[in-house]
Amino acid sequence: AVLNSRETEVLRLLIQGIANKEIAAQMEISESAVKNTIQHLFARTGVRTRSQLVRVALEQYRSFL
Repeated sequence: AVLNSRETEVLRLLIQGIANKEIAAQMEISESAVKNTIQHLFARTGVRTRSQLVRVALEQYRSFL
């Protein structure tokens, strides 16, 4: 599945180990928007944790990041 620009940017920052609050500040969006995006990514990738999401991102979406 192709990621939209927000999903891609959130994943890029998530992989760097940045917290939701910091991601929100860097992207100039609310922390709730970051959490919603991460939940959407969990559903899209079929994972339940941030660490699993990072693993999937590096395996499947590396070329987008």
